[in-house]
Amino acid sequence: MSTSKNIFTFLYSIARAAIRLGGLLFIFSCSILYTQNPQWIVYTTQNSGLPSNLAGKIIIDKDNIKWIGTPEGLAKFDGINWTVYDTNNTPFNVNVLQPRALDSNNNLWLSNPIGLIKYDRANWTVYDTLNSELPSHLISSVSIDKYDNKWIGTAKGLAKFKNGIWTIYDTLNSELPHNVVNALALEDTIIWIGHATLNPNAGLTRFDGNNWTIYTYLNSGLPENVIYGIAVDYLNNKWIATYFGGGLAKFNSNLNQWTVYNTANSKIPSGWLYTLYTDLHIKYIGTANAGVSIFNDTTWINYSPENSPLPGYSVTSFAKDFYGNIWIACSGGLAVFNANGVIGVSNQQNEIPKDFELYQNYPNPFNPYTTIEYELKKTSNVKVKIYNINGQLIHNFSFSNQRPGKYKIDFDGNKLPSGIYFYRLETDKFVDTKKMVLVK
Repeated sequence: MSTSKNIFTFLYSIARAAIRLGGLLFIFSCSILYTQNPQWIVYTTQNSGLPSNLAGKIIIDKDNIKWIGTPEGLAKFDGINWTVYDTNNTPFNVNVLQPRALDSNNNLWLSNPIGLIKYDRANWTVYDTLNSELPSHLISSVSIDKYDNKWIGTAKGLAKFKNGIWTIYDTLNSELPHNVVNALALEDTIIWIGHATLNPNAGLTRFDGNNWTIYTYLNSGLPENVIYGIAVDYLNNKWIATYFGGGLAKFNSNLNQWTVYNTANSKIPSGWLYTLYTDLHIKYIGTANAGVSIFNDTTWINYSPENSPLPGYSVTSFAKDFYGNIWIACSGGLAVFNANGVIGVSNQQNEIPKDFELYQNYPNPFNPYTTIEYELKKTSNVKVKIYNINGQLIHNFSFSNQRPGKYKIDFDGNKLPSGIYFYRLETDKFVDTKKMVLVK
């Protein structure tokens, strides 16, 4: 079946879907509207104010403003103007700023290598391990519940914060099975916790404020203990993005029923998943190496740079704007997607220069050595930067006035842990980023 036919079938099934809300049944009538609006709009450093193509977490606030974290600063986009917050206009000595959550007052909560940050559009308030009870400056996730409690996932446990009061949960004072908290999701007052560890006794944890329930691949249908994303849908099913080939897991906790979707039993393009977002019965799944997969419980539609304008294979975050467009942060920039045509968003086409080329590293995966190769067709200043998956700069190779030709860099990952890394080529007029995997 062709891609266009798959898309039509997918949209038709959505249009005919019956959704029960508050005891009322709404039936969406089906009408096929032909629109000139594109399904995709792409923003990169070449056509926008985005400071880096390594787009991390994206948050859309109550004013429909987009906040995008990158290793070169926090980008704010109001639909027309771009503003970048970095060392030049913030009190921080690092550019890395990742937006994590919004509270009830539309305050933005972020993380950087210093710790937890609150930004009220005028002031930056920092909570670190020196001025607060935050257990670690390494923060992976923040979720804010309906009581405005901030739940913070760190490398040294789970923290809860409200009105200056901290509560810390770790392996010493609670039943939390592992201190590395990698993902969080809220189900009313229940917090779901995803871990990132090879410890067989820590995978998915449920905490209702009193009781702890632990699910692993040893005692449940969870396919893999390393979890990078959790989402709760409108029926309170839990969807879990696992890593290392585990794929996507659906958990109905009321029935204690697990369903696993992997490359062997479904059309999901990869079992290495990094993020996901649920919109009623539609799931947007971000893979670490194969782009985006959209699943409506029946049909899979997959997008990658090979069959769409998606600018990167590694997808880090999703967000939905006021118009129903899905914003996708990935390793090559920022994309906006709407199957019916993007609306309410400026269409700026990305132009890729033809004078430079960044090639895939080889070998990939590697241990611990790999070669990064690029080609210059004009003399240029060159930087090749290596980042980890959190957007932190690992190494910077700088060369002045390199002449046209092919160049190779032998990269040594001997002192680095296993994981996903990104290498970025910066010239005077060209920027490109690719992913590499270190496996030890």
